[in-house]
Amino acid sequence: MAASGVTIASPSRSRGHGPPRKRVGVMTCVLNEVACAAFVGGAVIDAVDCYVLIDTGSTDGTPDLIRELYADECRSGRLIVESIGRLPDYDMSIARNRALEHLRAAGVEYFIKLDGNTVFYDAGIQQTLDAIADLPPEVTVMGSGTYELYQHEIEDAAEWIAALRDRRDVFWEMAFRPVAPLVHAVAGARAFGKWGDEHAGKAPEGIWYSRPNVTRTAPGIVAAHYGWARPLRAKRAKLAAWKCPPAEHPLFDGLHLGDDWRRPTQRFTHHPEIIARWIDEVSEWLQSRQSAEQNDQG
Repeated sequence: MAASGVTIASPSRSRGHGPPRKRVGVMTCVLNEVACAAFVGGAVIDAVDCYVLIDTGSTDGTPDLIRELYADECRSGRLIVESIGRLPDYDMSIARNRALEHLRAAGVEYFIKLDGNTVFYDAGIQQTLDAIADLPPEVTVMGSGTYELYQHEIEDAAEWIAALRDRRDVFWEMAFRPVAPLVHAVAGARAFGKWGDEHAGKAPEGIWYSRPNVTRTAPGIVAAHYGWARPLRAKRAKLAAWKCPPAEHPLFDGLHLGDDWRRPTQRFTHHPEIIARWIDEVSEWLQSRQSAEQNDQG
């Protein structure tokens, strides 16, 4: 089902009339995102020139899932999957700067900094590409609206996928909508920061420029962010990286129905279209992996 207010159109690599489309890539750096990563990539892979996924030591099979489901894209070179191992002190700049090397080698002019749990709508990626085509050269960063989602019941990835497919009472839309995912110019870009910097009261990890930083915000909602709607096991691991006990973080497993910015406001069921298209394949892959692990243990 389409998001409210979003006109659905199939992704297209051709813009038709207007400025020629710039070469656009995607950067996704992941750690144990097997529940979401296939949907994240599937929503954009046919619409962009290069997709780079850097895995930072996943133990849940995330890079294996992506390589298997998108084997043709890996062979063609449009999809680059590289595993670089665990990052010292979760220093995300190492992974992001490695992704930038790949994007520059592919001749990309702009890239979408896409979390491993942010999924575009069909119309959202096309809208984003159209907006990039219209960007003047001085703009370094562009953002759009995103649904911020939440769930507090489901523990593991397989159960989460089943809930995503079969239940309408698990996911919530939160009261705030972040300006993300961000589009960045490649020229002059350099990554900085660690995963836990924002929680520690520092500037969040991100992209820095050696030239004046000019930003723009595009209208509309283009994606859904499942960061706080991931399986509880994944949220627990993130809080461990932040050195924050789950019981002390308000978004781990508690509902906020009071008048604060975190509160979920309504049930969320209009998931991006790629989920319906790929959910059976992802579910089968997870079940196969689980069976293989059980046989190995037996």
